[in-house]
Amino acid sequence: MHARRPGNLAARGFLVAMLALFCGCVSDILLGARDLDDGIADGGDSGGATIADGGTRTDAFTGDTCTDYANFLCELEQSCNLLVFRNLLWGDIATCKERRKLRCAARIAAPSSNDTAARLGACNGVISKFTCDDYGNQAKWPETCGTPPGNLPDGAACALGGQCRGRACFPAEGSACGACSVLPSLGSPCNNGVCDDFLECLNGMCVAYLRLGDSCRYGGPLCGYGLACIGAASGQGKCLQHLGLGATCDPTAIECNDTIGLTCDNSTGKCRVEPGLPPPGESCRGGQYCRADAWCNIFVNRCEAKRREGESCGNSVGAPACLQPATCVGNVCVLPSGAACQ
Repeated sequence: MHARRPGNLAARGFLVAMLALFCGCVSDILLGARDLDDGIADGGDSGGATIADGGTRTDAFTGDTCTDYANFLCELEQSCNLLVFRNLLWGDIATCKERRKLRCAARIAAPSSNDTAARLGACNGVISKFTCDDYGNQAKWPETCGTPPGNLPDGAACALGGQCRGRACFPAEGSACGACSVLPSLGSPCNNGVCDDFLECLNGMCVAYLRLGDSCRYGGPLCGYGLACIGAASGQGKCLQHLGLGATCDPTAIECNDTIGLTCDNSTGKCRVEPGLPPPGESCRGGQYCRADAWCNIFVNRCEAKRREGESCGNSVGAPACLQPATCVGNVCVLPSGAACQ
């Protein structure tokens, strides 16, 4: 689907489980909208600023719509959503920019899609000026950053949600093609774990994120971007601002500002920097999980780089995984192609 707006809770719930398993913590991080279908931590001025993992924030347009889209969005994600960016989405900034550009091109080229370079160009003009406060604010995201409804009816063959009137396409594992369906809205069932923008899938239903001051609890709706459920360990908490570096925290709760890479240290009870899951070349934690750009080779217990299009892959445990947006089809990584699913 589209820009990184709050949403995609199937993936978010998976990350929460991963972080709980390996970090002794869980993570309440904004994921943003689905572009997978499918630093600046204080909300300050973004122009030329240092971003989370080094380098500087891009403040100039290149003249190529998809390059600009990838540059602005990847740097924004990395600066404002650090642990998710590293562990679940991309791994590093170079990988993000490369793969987002490919995804952007597929969106525009897909048959029956109404997405265009002009729409994304308008989106770029807005997000190029975004701060982290803007990133977490639903009202700030322009309509042009979202994927418009396509022309294909429900049930039609598709590769991308943007081809479909209902904006949803979920290919089965091992296939590059799926069938058009409707992206679930607020209050609708979310059997596939995915909801429309700014919604999470909870207990099979699409629900809204909680706001500042709302009551919260473990197992209930998540607090929105920049907020944590403070006091939930006692059974009932409130959605308040995330805790900063060095703040006293509850190691069993989700209180530290993980949007900038913080977690609660079990031994000290203080918020500290969390390095994230291991990158390619490092040992696998628990023999299962690696950073987003890697897969765990369980035969050698080492993280290896995910495969690109045209390279071999597999859909069994311990088999090589593909680097999104590529998927493993017939033991080969392939990019999504609407033309291939007609």
